[in-house]
Amino acid sequence: MKKLMITLLGLCLITCALGGCGKKYTCGGCGKSFTGTAYTNGGGKAILCNKCATQYWNPFPISEHKYLGD
Repeated sequence: MKKLMITLLGLCLITCALGGCGKKYTCGGCGKSFTGTAYTNGGGKAILCNKCATQYWNPFPISEHKYLGD
């Protein structure tokens, strides 16, 4: 039982550590820092968070405007 608990604890720690990985962006619309999927504006110059990209591209889908990185 003790070995199972140690294994589960180890898996939880690894999952938490890997979940924190990812590039951090600053939104050009609202100025907040975020991780996850970033989107671009019409010129492809500004990086936008999900909320700002949805407002910017409304009514068009934002999935076609993902930021591909440098």
